[in-house]
Order: sequence, then C-alpha cells, then structure tokens
Amino acid sequence: MVKRFRQGILIMLTLLVSLPLFAQTRMISHLTRADGGFSTTVHIENSGPSAQSYTLTPYSADGTALASVTGEIAPNALASTPATDLFADTTTASFTIEADSSLFFSVSYKVKEGDSVPAHVRETGTQASTWRIFAGDWSIAFDGIAVVNTGTVATDVWVHQKNDAGAIVASRHIADDLAPHAKVLSVIGDPNTSDFDLTAGSIFEVAATQPL
Repeated sequence: MVKRFRQGILIMLTLLVSLPLFAQTRMISHLTRADGGFSTTVHIENSGPSAQSYTLTPYSADGTALASVTGEIAPNALASTPATDLFADTTTASFTIEADSSLFFSVSYKVKEGDSVPAHVRETGTQASTWRIFAGDWSIAFDGIAVVNTGTVATDVWVHQKNDAGAIVASRHIADDLAPHAKVLSVIGDPNTSDFDLTAGSIFEVAATQPL
C-alpha cells in the first residue's frame, strides 16, 4: 500500500449520502491502526471568540466504547495532535464528537515511510442506511471505504454496483452482523484486482438496515 502511495495513487474518501432518515451524530469514522503503515492526525479548529470544551468518545473496531477524552481549545485556534497521542487506547478506530458548533474536527492520513501527500477528511454529521459512491479510475487509483454502524442493532452491510439504468449488476457482502459502533474496511477496487467490473455509468451503493 505504501508503494501505491509513492506512485501517486489516491484514496477516494468522498461519499454522497442519500436517505438521511436517522438521528445524526458528529463523528470521525476512521482512524488508522497504530501498528499499520499509516498515521492519523486529528485537527481541532475553534472558529469562535471564546474558548470551547469538547468530549470525544472513542470506539474500537468491534464497537467497544473506550475511555472518553475531554479537552479545551482557545478561541480562534487550531490544534493538531497525532491520534496515538490524543487517545491512550491504541485500538481506537473511530470516535464521536460532543462539542459546540464553533468547533470543527478533521483528520489527515499519511504513510509513515516515504513521500506522500496527506489525505484530509472532515468530520461527518450525517448518517444514512444507503450511501452512494462514484468510483475513481482503478487503473491508477485505490478506492477504499470505512463503514461504521451508528445504529442500535447489528446489521449486514452490502456494496451494490448499479448500471446507468439503476439495476444492480454485482454485489459484495462486506460485513456480517456488524455491531453498533463497529467498523469495517473494504476495498472497492484498485489497480491489481476488484470483485467489480468497472464500466461507464456505474455507481456503487453501500447499504444496510441501520444507519451508517
């Protein structure tokens, strides 16, 4: 994977949401593994005129709630902290956010070795049972997704490929009984292989019975 980044391969992390019918939660849905080849930095920006406090609740990949983290940031300030410093538990895979609307959270991902450009992703405040993804060019790009079950019960998760007429032409079952707050990672396609045959007009939907 590091080699792919050195060759200028990008991760597509932009998702277009549909059917947002559930109570919404502010969250960062993906932190890289502490023992993996990537590092995650958490950025907190206070755009307001007064100091603001925040509470972050981390979760492991299996959905276990970990010890909350609290802090305060000065007005008109930006704090950037490695995720491994912010969260004491190295199994942290995602976290929810309780904070004033003047605070903005984002993360950046970077390979630990070699040259790469950080991939920046802002917090999400939207959950839905169906997400639509427009694929990149898999001859040069690596498309991966992080999916968190933000519902109250376990759910299966599917990725469906649809043609330009809206018909499902291929599917992949990416999670079986994904627990509440649990996370699954899945690769849609890359230069080496894919379960899908990328054709013109294809779109992809990530679907479950619970909000994701």
